[in-house]
Amino acid sequence: MAIKVLDLGAGTGILSAMILQAFPQAKVTAFDMAENMLKVCQTNLSAFQERLTLQQGNFAEDDFGSGYDLVVSGLAIHHLDGEQKKQLFHKLFHSMNAGGILLIRDIVTGATPKLTEQYEHLWRQYIKANGEDDAACFNSYLKEDIPSSVEEQTKWLAEAGFADAACHWRYLNFAIFGGIVPM
Repeated sequence: MAIKVLDLGAGTGILSAMILQAFPQAKVTAFDMAENMLKVCQTNLSAFQERLTLQQGNFAEDDFGSGYDLVVSGLAIHHLDGEQKKQLFHKLFHSMNAGGILLIRDIVTGATPKLTEQYEHLWRQYIKANGEDDAACFNSYLKEDIPSSVEEQTKWLAEAGFADAACHWRYLNFAIFGGIVPM
């Protein structure tokens, strides 16, 4: 059975590749703002070119199509503020077929400021232990990213109409969460 998939903020195509390999009938639209990322995605997924559509745009503002059975997003939505996330979740809900699944893998905050502080401290320790400059990475994160808590985002998903909005995996300030469009 063919499935229509949207990879929102596709980047170099990591999630698209996994879907195209696992589901031979899948047709994927890789949507990203950065032209250079889409070029890398096209190269990385050249073996799947007949089942891959590349689309450049800003998912907070531009049309990304409709009729999707699955929408995935990896490390992209945290660039939006809370109101933009709410708007995007409504837009995604209306772009998906009944029974469609939304899965988001992203950076999140803790449910409380204290938890956020603990997660960020442990994340910085991990970065430093891997030989990277934790201060530079963390300052870049603070400057560029606007994460929200899983609790807020699953609430917003439910408000947009998604059923079973929940977190499926979490480690510190990273999580996988989503919902289903009711039948």
